[in-house]
Amino acid sequence: MILKTVKFSEYKKMERLLQLYLHELSFFVDLALDDAFNYNYPYLTNYFNEENRKILFVENDTNIIGFVMLEIGKTNFIHELFILNKYRKTGIGEKVVFALFDEYKGNWDIKVVPNSVLAEKFWTKGISEYTSNFNLEYIGTYNRAHFTFSNI
Repeated sequence: MILKTVKFSEYKKMERLLQLYLHELSFFVDLALDDAFNYNYPYLTNYFNEENRKILFVENDTNIIGFVMLEIGKTNFIHELFILNKYRKTGIGEKVVFALFDEYKGNWDIKVVPNSVLAEKFWTKGISEYTSNFNLEYIGTYNRAHFTFSNI
């Protein structure tokens, strides 16, 4: 598994992969399609224009198999994490988040996809295997799982 920074020249590729992710997300959250049957994600350009944000492609030996969208700062956030269906349940997602946690020491704030039992199970298992010192609360309209921890 390789994590590679997405360059602006790869914007279209990232945009296409993001559409697959948003399609899956629409099962859990009400997302509207535009007239061209695309989901709107107005924050994508921010990841290329703001120093504290980055997108990483998740690659195996030959292919892009997913992505992760991060915000690194006083508190670190994983805003979006997507692994193509074919590569799920192989441990890749866990390897990705562990690599990020190891690389970016500090405070972490993870908000789980609302209404997704599988996403909550993934994050609960992964974070509890990474550290026993975390906080979990349920917040907002969707009562979504919200994890916070520090790995300093």
